[in-house]
Amino acid sequence: MSWFVAVTVSLALAVSGATAAVDVPDDVVEIMDCAAADGGTMLTEACGDGSFSEPRAVHGWSTEFLAGEDGPVVGVPKEWIAVRFDADGVVRGTALAWQPTEAEYELAGYDNGVELGELVLMFIEGAPPDALLVHDPPSGSWYMVSGDTVTPLNDWATQIVSGATPLAEARSLIAAEHNASVEACRGVEACAGGGGDTGVVELASEGPQLPVVLWTVGAIVGALVLALGVTAVALRRRAA
Repeated sequence: MSWFVAVTVSLALAVSGATAAVDVPDDVVEIMDCAAADGGTMLTEACGDGSFSEPRAVHGWSTEFLAGEDGPVVGVPKEWIAVRFDADGVVRGTALAWQPTEAEYELAGYDNGVELGELVLMFIEGAPPDALLVHDPPSGSWYMVSGDTVTPLNDWATQIVSGATPLAEARSLIAAEHNASVEACRGVEACAGGGGDTGVVELASEGPQLPVVLWTVGAIVGALVLALGVTAVALRRRAA
């Protein structure tokens, strides 16, 4: 069972020249155009009978930012994400384009992650024009950076930065969690270092009314395993 609670975060962001929106590359537009789907391709499967939103750049924290050094806050984006809609305009997941080398972008894949799709849609509809979408895979956190302010977008991020916070104040918290998550996953196969993308924090009233998921699948599974273990011990004692 999932437990939900609505959380409102202020959108009082200090907009300055620290960030700037990134134009969508032409090849990203081309490979994420559902009108160009011609059957038997990943794009055809991803589009189905629906459509994509305009792709948005997915940024990551720069090495300088995480190290507490002077330099850019985020790196050059290598990934672009779009929301997948069904024929009725309902969010059904996301699609991702990436640039594995210096070659042209290619469609990396798609998923049925509705919560992530709603998060990206919320960003598209409610963020200031200069805002950047930032993903920190090790911690599973998604943020919005606008000017000199960072705002958490999902539940994992709110556990690190509770609300809209100056980057200078949030930097050490973000870096510490990033590094701890990387270290926790060292030597663990297929470990991303975070709990995934469950949980979305509402951006004031400008975006859809979205909940924060407080219990993750991992926590639920862990609780079930513990319950089964206790039951097994009790049965053995009765048999004895």
